[in-house]
Amino acid sequence: MNFVVSRLLLILGNEERTFWVFYQIMEHFLSLNYYFDLTGIIVETTLVETILPIYLPELHAFLEKNNFNMTISNFIHKWIVCLFSQTFKPEMVYTLYDFFFIDGSIALIKASIFVLTSIQQEVLAQESFSEIYSIFTDIENKVTNPKNLIFFICQKKFNLKKND
Repeated sequence: MNFVVSRLLLILGNEERTFWVFYQIMEHFLSLNYYFDLTGIIVETTLVETILPIYLPELHAFLEKNNFNMTISNFIHKWIVCLFSQTFKPEMVYTLYDFFFIDGSIALIKASIFVLTSIQQEVLAQESFSEIYSIFTDIENKVTNPKNLIFFICQKKFNLKKND
């Protein structure tokens, strides 16, 4: 949570305001068990993993073929735990937080799919686990356009119902 607080402090520039905004996040935007027993984080990570093969089947198949399943879960988990404050550059974090305060944690799920969509072509061009890994460790420099994030979050609606 220190990453979240540090970004909020950069945005707000005042410790007291930062405290109260952080308090609101913890009390009103995240479920009670979000950090206590990590249930909220696990649920959201699982949702992203469930959406991935539906919306990005080629990327999902490629990652499975390259044994990247558990590794991508770890990245998604990290993104959600720190509310992307450790993943994105400040301008992207500010944009995401605007949506987070409007839509709640669904904005984090959409941001996760946005990141995966943004790097999909580059990932598919790689030949080894280490090359794929290096892309995921450099998300901050690969996903940098807040306008693309805004467009994606506003346009993307997820339907998890199976089509019969």
